[in-house]
Amino acid sequence: MENSEKQQGLSILMTTMSLNIGGAETHIVELASELARRGYRVTVASNGGVYVPCLVQAGVRHVTLPLHSKNPWSVLRAWRGLYRLLRDEPFNIVHSHARIPAFLCGMLARRLHLRHVTSVHGVFKVTWYWKLFTDWGDRSLAVSCDIKRYLTENYGIYPENITLTVNGIDTGKFDFHPEDRSAVEAEFGLRTECPFRLIYVSRIDRAAADVGFLLCRCAETLAMSCPGIEILMVGAGDAYDALTEDAARANASVGYAMFTLAGARTDVARLLSAGDAYIGVSRAALEAMAARLPCILAGAQGYIGLFTEACLEDALKTNFCCRGCGDLTDTAVTAAISHLYAMAVPARRKLGEYGREIVKQYYSVARMADDALTVYHKMMENPLFGKRYRAPAEVVISGYYGFGNTGDDSLLAAIVENIRVNRPGTAITVLSKHPKVTARNYNVRSINRFAPFRVLRELRSSSLFISGGGSLIQDTTSTRSLLYYLWVMQAARRMGNRVMLYASGIGPLNRRSNRKRAAEALEESDVITLRERLSQEEMRRLGVRKEAEVTADPAFSLEAASDEWIRYLLSELNIPADQGFFVIALRPWKIADPAMVQKVAGACRRIAERYRLLPLFVPMQRSQDQEISTKAAALCGGRVTGDMTAPELIGILKYARFVVGERLHMLIYGAAAGIPLIGLSYDPKTDAFFDTFGLDTHLDVRHFSEEELTVMMEEALQGEDVLRIREQALTLKKLAESDAVRVKELLNS
Repeated sequence: MENSEKQQGLSILMTTMSLNIGGAETHIVELASELARRGYRVTVASNGGVYVPCLVQAGVRHVTLPLHSKNPWSVLRAWRGLYRLLRDEPFNIVHSHARIPAFLCGMLARRLHLRHVTSVHGVFKVTWYWKLFTDWGDRSLAVSCDIKRYLTENYGIYPENITLTVNGIDTGKFDFHPEDRSAVEAEFGLRTECPFRLIYVSRIDRAAADVGFLLCRCAETLAMSCPGIEILMVGAGDAYDALTEDAARANASVGYAMFTLAGARTDVARLLSAGDAYIGVSRAALEAMAARLPCILAGAQGYIGLFTEACLEDALKTNFCCRGCGDLTDTAVTAAISHLYAMAVPARRKLGEYGREIVKQYYSVARMADDALTVYHKMMENPLFGKRYRAPAEVVISGYYGFGNTGDDSLLAAIVENIRVNRPGTAITVLSKHPKVTARNYNVRSINRFAPFRVLRELRSSSLFISGGGSLIQDTTSTRSLLYYLWVMQAARRMGNRVMLYASGIGPLNRRSNRKRAAEALEESDVITLRERLSQEEMRRLGVRKEAEVTADPAFSLEAASDEWIRYLLSELNIPADQGFFVIALRPWKIADPAMVQKVAGACRRIAERYRLLPLFVPMQRSQDQEISTKAAALCGGRVTGDMTAPELIGILKYARFVVGERLHMLIYGAAAGIPLIGLSYDPKTDAFFDTFGLDTHLDVRHFSEEELTVMMEEALQGEDVLRIREQALTLKKLAESDAVRVKELLNS
């Protein structure tokens, strides 16, 4: 990938407010330097700062613009400077690292048709006013799981458009050198015989320097519990003068120079070598860990305390920022420092070595650069990035999209992804109930499915129409929906499009007139692929002579979300590490047993009590499934999830003991995750699904007993069918991916 991108001449503009001391600033310096080392052309625009020489030394150009200020005049000057820069130079990617630059670059990216990426390093105030001036780009990188959650909850960003990354640390820069320690001591007049020296690195402003002021406030307590302690503070900001005054008063009260302020420095690695321990958060804490210093994690947003293996999960979840962990108090901080002070030197060194290993394992510069390049590469493949919705469509896709149904939306995600893998650069338009949401989430052009003249205009410019997956050709839901899908297919044919049914389900078709209409539309199609043999048999009963190939549901080709994100979601659901769980997906259905909810809840309660397992209910279409899921969960002591994407559900299911699904796509996700499956069948498509796997672990929703379901659940816990399910799921995944090959053949011919 790297070589091909170099041949394309990938050029990146990174923007941030300034390059003074701070975790985000150091992140930018390391990322830009690593990309330049790999041969990419990187330019950084900011208001400047102490890290500019580091960038220049690494071969990265810096452009000074007033991106640090909210002053309208400064914002206007910054906008003009960015406009000239982006207009006159061939940048492929604009990568913003702070809210003001992101807002400006977002406007310019739309105007100049550029691809815009943002890295989000922290959480910001969320009000209607600030939302107006916030732009998180076409793709986002989040440096921690809680920041990703912040973006999805507050800005509605589709989770699959946010890539988790890390604050990459070059551990080679942070090896201890005795000569550095003595040089730092000489520079600042520190005592060589100091029994314990604490290092604090932070932006010294009112929003971030709480720990610095706390330490000054607790000077007398620390002098008593930790005789001779020294604290070296590194950083600068708008509160630097105030902290300097507090430190001077603290030094006077204890009778010696406990506090020394170093100001803004770029040689943090050298200064860390003079310490015995570190206090602070975020990237600076990771750098201290790379330097083998035991760390007390404490910051303006929370408190974890002494970093050990026991608090690793909390630290990883918040990217070592302590957001939402404990309260930052004088008592907690002084107790942690006193504990470290009293600890034997070998024990301290052991903690330091553990911290360095964690940095090596989770926070490499190479991974940080790879994460960014993966996002850049995916954006370069899609012609709509940067052009928004201006590109003419080659392919128009129709389906039950934009209704908030996780199953049907997962079909769209899989179809779009598979087409782009096989034919990069394909321009796609999707017909949707909510086109803005569909366009944003799946990076496609989208128009309102109920605007017939717009649909016809779109079909006039396209060459291939896809009826995209699911059971669209059926009248069980309603004749009206069937007529809509048949009309769009026939309109596409009249507009000169080739027509493909993509892994579709056919039937049931109950009315004679509907069967005739469907047969005519199917006969006129160019290519038909079906998701199961039952649909092929239904086509034959309709009298359709057109050949149809049986492949598989597109959802089989979906991959699980990253394990890091899945572990975070499980922790958010408050599922204890020592407690297993199983998943249930119910939906209301007119022919179901009136006592279905009570029977399902009863079986879940029995399994939960016997095996200490948690029933986890998933509403796949919240507008329909929320009420029935909440009711069943209340009856059996279960829990109900929030909205989740298909990759998130597949990832969650990998940790589940088994899944009970009334909705077909929950069963497909369970198969993709490779766990035992139990079906509650209301439609022949569910029976066909289990036939494909050679399983009889499904019950008819019209008549089943609590005991039958309980027995199936207990048998599922034995896991006897797991190997068969996993092997068949892999076969179906390959078949699902083959449909996109047919799309490529149709477009290329």
